[in-house]
Amino acid sequence: MSSESDGQAPPGGLAFLTSHQLLSASDVARALKRMAHEIVERNGGLDGVLLVGLQRGGAPFAQALAATLREIAGHDVPCELLDVSFYRDDLEQR
Repeated sequence: MSSESDGQAPPGGLAFLTSHQLLSASDVARALKRMAHEIVERNGGLDGVLLVGLQRGGAPFAQALAATLREIAGHDVPCELLDVSFYRDDLEQR
């Protein structure tokens, strides 16, 4: 059985392939919008709010959340990216 057909990353590869879809694009958009509303409500606005996304997978998510917050609140939320690859202890396994 190949690694692509079983939903696992190929040896040495960084891709993750799956045969099941957990969320559709509209599900993700709805979840982002709900999270954005929760952030606004729990902070009483966006003053002092900063988003930080971890490089690779978390960066696009943080940027999408920032864009959704911009749509809802009408102004930009700072969005920074953090690279923690130097501190990871699982890189030798790849």
